[in-house]
Amino acid sequence: MLKWLFKRSSRKQVNELNVNTVRIILDNLERSNGTDCKIMTDKVYKILSEFEKSKNINIDELKLLFSKSSPLREIAIANNWEEQYRHLQKQINMINNVSE
Repeated sequence: MLKWLFKRSSRKQVNELNVNTVRIILDNLERSNGTDCKIMTDKVYKILSEFEKSKNINIDELKLLFSKSSPLREIAIANNWEEQYRHLQKQINMINNVSE
């Protein structure tokens, strides 16, 4: 019983950390310029919207934001928030590897 409760509690904390990361990305995207910003902003809003409906964040979609094929890194570089992007990428990988 305690193991289940701990797992549930840690899952909730992981979701909160992931959602906060998504909100930081969204904030940066809304202040960024570039042709891909609108597409990425829509993707991030979709992730948040799905979380608000289900109270569970889609980790796979979140990891896709930081994949090599995602334009998010180029947007971050072009708009001077690459360091924050790298920090968020490490955080996402660390949080989700520990929670699995």
